[in-house]
Amino acid sequence: MSRPLSFSIIGLLCVFSIALGYWFFLRPLPSQQQVTTPTNNQTVSTDNFRSSVDVLQTASLAQRAVRNMFQQEVAQGHPDNIKLSETVVVGEYALQGWIGDVMGGEALLTYDATQDKWKLVDIGGGAWSVEGLVTFGVPQDIATKLVASMQR
Repeated sequence: MSRPLSFSIIGLLCVFSIALGYWFFLRPLPSQQQVTTPTNNQTVSTDNFRSSVDVLQTASLAQRAVRNMFQQEVAQGHPDNIKLSETVVVGEYALQGWIGDVMGGEALLTYDATQDKWKLVDIGGGAWSVEGLVTFGVPQDIATKLVASMQR
């Protein structure tokens, strides 16, 4: 096979891989269904649903917004085949669990009321501790609730 033809085939495979990656990260998740929840950043407990219904199907609107925002951020520069796990929202802070082929962790996000959207503070690389969250500006009581609510 000639060298230019080999480079062309490799280039096409790279473009196809990138397109497939973007499609995977930007498509909506099948578990993202319309859910009616209280407003004003109220925390919604899903403990009653854990036995028979998938927790992702009962996720609050805030949890869905966190998941969507994290997927958009991750799609821009992470080739690690990242999948989302637990999402915990307490007030204006959230932890988003993620698992990749090589790494995993819990991302810290905060809600920016002026722009009406969630923002990624730190992608993390493992489980957060209360002390670690406090160093990023999360109030102690909220940090304690976030860490306690994550399934580990």
